[in-house]
Amino acid sequence: MGKNKLEPESRFIIQNQYFSNESSLAQYMECDALARISFVNCDFEKVHLLGKVIGSCSFQNCTF
Repeated sequence: MGKNKLEPESRFIIQNQYFSNESSLAQYMECDALARISFVNCDFEKVHLLGKVIGSCSFQNCTF
């Protein structure tokens, strides 16, 4: 039986979410998943992150 693996180039997709500050993203930062996330239709308000952390994320139809 095969195991499910997360390939290095695989991305997590987060859709239709509202992030009001950095702490709302803390769970992703703690597990080093932030760099592999694709945000789709998300709203960001008062979120201040370092460019190198969030720069590798993918954003589609998001507002800041």
